[in-house]
Amino acid sequence: MLSLASCMIFMFDVNASHIYDFGDGWTFPIRLEEIIDDKVYEEASPLVLDGAGLGIIEDIGGVGAMSDCVKAFEKKAGDDYESYSEWLGIKNLDITYFNKNAANKSLEK
Repeated sequence: MLSLASCMIFMFDVNASHIYDFGDGWTFPIRLEEIIDDKVYEEASPLVLDGAGLGIIEDIGGVGAMSDCVKAFEKKAGDDYESYSEWLGIKNLDITYFNKNAANKSLEK
């Protein structure tokens, strides 16, 4: 017998997109890798298996503002750098940093 999730896979493509924070233009691809027996994992939270990079800075204002922020931190000088540094409370920004444990911890909230 097919589960509802299995039926949905046949009805839709296994690739989807997630639009985060409507209006700021963040769109992420999602790929379904496996359907598991939901009875076994009824109480389980979503789980990040892998990732790359820092991700979105909350309330940054979209893709363009994120790009401006990254450029400001690369320069480490100027009004934009001072503004972003003060707002984020940091002096350095590493957009390549990824922490799977932190990502999974954030899903528990």
